[in-house]
Amino acid sequence: MRPVRGSERILTEMWKARSVPGAGSMTSDGRGVEVLYPGRRNTDRGPDFVGAVIRLGGATESRGDVELHMRASDWRSHGHHLDPEYNRVILHVACRGRAPVSLENGGLAPTLELGWLPNGDTGGAVGEAPACPARREPCRGAAGVLGENAIGKLLDEAGDERFRLKADDLLVRLAFEGAEQLLYSDVLGALGYSKNRKPFLELAGRLPYADLMGACGDEGPAGSVVKLEALLFGMAGLLTVAGDERHVRLWRACGGGEPMPRSAWRLFRVRPANHPVNRIKGVARLLSRAREEGGLLDYAMRAVASAVAGQHGLERDFMVTAAPSPEANRSPLIGRGRARDLIVNVVLPFVHAWGSANCRAALCERALYLYRSHPPGAENNVTRELDALLGSRAGRTAASARRQQGLIHIAKTYCHRGDCRGCPVAAQLADRIADSRAQVYTSVLV
Repeated sequence: MRPVRGSERILTEMWKARSVPGAGSMTSDGRGVEVLYPGRRNTDRGPDFVGAVIRLGGATESRGDVELHMRASDWRSHGHHLDPEYNRVILHVACRGRAPVSLENGGLAPTLELGWLPNGDTGGAVGEAPACPARREPCRGAAGVLGENAIGKLLDEAGDERFRLKADDLLVRLAFEGAEQLLYSDVLGALGYSKNRKPFLELAGRLPYADLMGACGDEGPAGSVVKLEALLFGMAGLLTVAGDERHVRLWRACGGGEPMPRSAWRLFRVRPANHPVNRIKGVARLLSRAREEGGLLDYAMRAVASAVAGQHGLERDFMVTAAPSPEANRSPLIGRGRARDLIVNVVLPFVHAWGSANCRAALCERALYLYRSHPPGAENNVTRELDALLGSRAGRTAASARRQQGLIHIAKTYCHRGDCRGCPVAAQLADRIADSRAQVYTSVLV
């Protein structure tokens, strides 16, 4: 994503508000445009908005990315036609110009011409944007209408549904994958956040858990950490970035292998704490710690079994610092916030799924109980987006991991698909409005 000029900010804000009328709202290939969801503003490399949902020419919905420009010719001048980051673009929006744009993979994306340039653009003013009211979502401000109790109940139900779907998916995968490999893979994926989730999952596939543990042999804790780091750095293609002579020697002694290309890792605007090198160091120490207690599966089960709701013991089990003692809070490799997200999104759903697969009902109940009582993680773009939509009370009400997960479930299941009709918040709000109108009508009759 390039720096945004003042005139482009106007276009960006209008697209977010779904108020960007074109000349007849027709694309370069003659199709009408309906914006169901404008997507999320991209702060990384690539298109301006990601995950948009639109309908072109009344056809089925399309999901992908959207790029905005003052002029259609900016697409080529900015080099987007040579950049694979733009291959998921489904719509190019330009103030001037109607030509479709070519993608790096050989595909084409239609252009929607708006037919105006905001005043103040360096190319000369062609006119101000035509007035067009922003589409108002039916649930906007719902928290103020429904109240905290109703919103809280909706979020609890949505949070439970998100947990159930995760556990059900893991239960199916357990039938085809070993339990420890599955847990190991999902732990690595979660540590990569959204930017590096895919390369971490690839790393877990290229370097299976059983191979890692077998390579450690009879090594003690300190020796196993170095060996695990060597293998993970080597297979990740990051050995020259993070490894020392010991790592290089161990990687070669273990037979090496074809490493991942460094280009697989997304490092643009990645905070130092979230850098793949730091995360791999944290994984190596976590796996070494788990190895001392019988392996990752036994470690997770023990952590859940001994956890006390409302306390931080479970989080400490998955926190890793660079300091010798886990209690030291210096230089976290896996900090409290990431450990909390890891527990909520991976560990507890996995334990619930494993309990279901092995007829351990009490274990399932415990995992669900700990999930429902767990504190919330850090805010993210999705929760902030929905907080702003529902109103300030929603943020205060989502004071647990369960309710925060409920916000995410509603956003991803309904908002990000443009499915306002199916949204439980919009449905309850409509019922409340209908009841209010009925009461007014009845009072008039009386």
